[in-house]
Amino acid sequence: MIATTDQGSIGIGFAIPANRVRAVVDDIIKFGRARYGRVGVSVRRDSSILTIPRARQQLMEIVGTTSEPPEEGVLVQQVFEDGPAARAGLKALDIILSIDGKATKETRDYQVIMANKKPGDQLKLKVWSAGQSKELTVTLDDAGGA
Repeated sequence: MIATTDQGSIGIGFAIPANRVRAVVDDIIKFGRARYGRVGVSVRRDSSILTIPRARQQLMEIVGTTSEPPEEGVLVQQVFEDGPAARAGLKALDIILSIDGKATKETRDYQVIMANKKPGDQLKLKVWSAGQSKELTVTLDDAGGA
C-alpha cells in the first residue's frame, strides 16, 4: 500500500507479511480480536547505551556488582508488578541476551521475536542480572487482557 493524499506517491510504502495477516485474521475469527503475548516489561528503545563505558560503570554500581555487563542486549527499564516477567524473576536493569536461543543484540531483535508471540507461549530467556547469567522461563499473558 502506498500512502497518498493527492493521488500521487512520495515513496512511502507499507507492507505486512502474509503470514502475519493470516495469524491476525485467524485470531479475529476465533477470538473476535487480534491477540498478542505480553511479557510485562518496558525495554530501553536504544540498546547502544550498553556500549558506553560510563553507562556500563553506572549500571554496575546501581545493581551492586563488579561483573561487567554485556555490550549487547536488551536493557529492561521496568518490570510490571504481577506480570509474567515479574513472576519469572526478571528485574529492572536486567539485560535480555536471548529469547528461545535467538540472540537479542538490540531492541529491534526483541521486537521482531515478540511480534509473533501469543498468550500462553513460553519463552526461554537468557539474561544478565546483577552480574550473574540466568535462564528464566516466562509464560506470556494476553496483552489485550492487561
